[in-house]
Amino acid sequence: MRSRVLCVVVVLLVLAGILPTGIPPGTSGAEGRRFEIELEGGPIWQSRNEVQIPNTGEGTRFSAVDLIGKGPWPSVRLYLTYDLNPKHALRLLLAPLAFTETGILGSAVSFAGESYESGVPTDVT
Repeated sequence: MRSRVLCVVVVLLVLAGILPTGIPPGTSGAEGRRFEIELEGGPIWQSRNEVQIPNTGEGTRFSAVDLIGKGPWPSVRLYLTYDLNPKHALRLLLAPLAFTETGILGSAVSFAGESYESGVPTDVT
């Protein structure tokens, strides 16, 4: 719950212009610029997330949305760009995305070689 509140606060601050967005004021072109850092952040949701490992009769297919909800969860992306010349650049994208929530399974599940009982709090990552 705390991560959802933080996510909403960050989005509101960025929209209000309080947090820096990585774009210095007064820069409109790439003249003289060789290195750029861009940071993006905001909420993510899941609308459908059916999972099953292995994808055979040995694994149980279940909905992660039904188990842990639709979100939102915070996300962040960082771009590092180095301009080699006016037509070529190198770009590194860092976009880690992971979250863990706890849900209660409605029925027993076999997932990735493990068995999970119904009615027991289960962590989902």
